[in-house]
Amino acid sequence: MYLEEVENCLLFNNSLSHNGAGIILNGAESNILYNNLAYLNYYDGIDVFGGKDNILYENGAMKNSLGVYIENSTNNTLINNTAELNEFDGIDLIGSDRNIIYGNHVFKNELGIYSEASDGNYLYNNTVNINYWGGIELLNSNDSILFGNKIQKNDIGIYQEASTNNTFVNNNLELNYGGIALYASDGNVLYLNNFNNEINAEDDNKNTWNTTEGNYWSDYTGEDSDGNGIGDTPYIINETSGSADFRPLMEPVVYSDFFVPSKVSLSIKQLDLPEAAALEN
Repeated sequence: MYLEEVENCLLFNNSLSHNGAGIILNGAESNILYNNLAYLNYYDGIDVFGGKDNILYENGAMKNSLGVYIENSTNNTLINNTAELNEFDGIDLIGSDRNIIYGNHVFKNELGIYSEASDGNYLYNNTVNINYWGGIELLNSNDSILFGNKIQKNDIGIYQEASTNNTFVNNNLELNYGGIALYASDGNVLYLNNFNNEINAEDDNKNTWNTTEGNYWSDYTGEDSDGNGIGDTPYIINETSGSADFRPLMEPVVYSDFFVPSKVSLSIKQLDLPEAAALEN
């Protein structure tokens, strides 16, 4: 299904399979894609090119070459979609800024969520599990926030290269071979995350691994002599570069699964299905 420069439409309850791509939005603005299933397409399940202010809500993209592909698009919101068993990536952001990726389930792809040359994005409360290479990868992507993501049983949980000023908070990285790797990246801040992996962290630069509190590390061996919940000695990540968590936590972080950023709340309110113009095949 190919839609070009459409606005303010609702596309819902469609099943699209064995096409080149399931759904393509080109230059589209302020549309809602709701409860569609794109599966067994030869290329991508859902594509958005040069679009803005679109909402993708509770769609499934399964067993395609790639699940959801967003390119040169801004201010789009992806909520509660499932990207599963795609040959390559589950969700891609390419040259796309200020998008919200919230509450999506990304399972058993080659790579879960991939961001390239994309700035100011929000990745909140996604579940990114059992992707064969990695959970989330950021390449040349800056000024983004990753909050509350559950990243488990991937080869590497988060891989970041040549990316700056990103914030990682309240993410749960466990049972990955590698938890997080930061290469050629600086100015990033990481705190109140849980790391329980074979290799918890690599950092070839010197990023900031704590504010007033740091992160929980499963292999931290220090003591807490004053009982304030913070280890007495730093958790060393890279002795050569000086990268360390100077306020390591003694117990895992517990946080609410129900945190919803205000921008997402506003987007959900736009899903006024009875009043929307509908396109349904």
